Amino acid sequence: MIKNNSEQHAAQKADQEPGLREDTVFKFAHTTIDTSALKATMENPLAGALVCFEGVVRNHNEGHEVVTLEYEAYETLAGAEAQKILEEARQQFALIAAICVHRTGLLSIGEPAVFVGVTSAHRDAAFQGCRYIIDEIKTRLPIWKKETYRDGSSGWVNCNHAHASNHKATPQQATPQQATPESVIQE
Repeated sequence: MIKNNSEQHAAQKADQEPGLREDTVFKFAHTTIDTSALKATMENPLAGALVCFEGVVRNHNEGHEVVTLEYEAYETLAGAEAQKILEEARQQFALIAAICVHRTGLLSIGEPAVFVGVTSAHRDAAFQGCRYIIDEIKTRLPIWKKETYRDGSSGWVNCNHAHASNHKATPQQATPQQATPESVIQE
């Protein structure tokens, strides 16, 4: 039996958005991220603050003109670690809810690559929690980014994830500073 408006709101949202709970959700998206729909799922009468971060594909990096970006991920490992990160943030910053969706596949300039949204009773906790989540996602998850440049060249960038140092390297594998999807995934 639903006892108050907050519980009723949670029950209604659970019916409307299968798979989305009121506490923590991490997902990979293989198509465009609908950031407006994600924000709408976070409405909650208990929340005094909603903070979102949207990372989008830019047209340049380190002096190169970028034309596309491609993300690859070790989804099983990344999903489990992401849930830990969201739970850590929820506990450390008294968040009501935390959602993170990360793209994989080929993306064009201007497309959303990652969405992080958090709610809390107060703005400071929401800002801190959102920052914590995106920083930890970028550092701890086995997600790789390949940029393709206007001149036709391409390369894996920012592949310095902390998780890479936990894997034993074989002679053909790159060092953690040069990790690529192929060099880190060991099944």
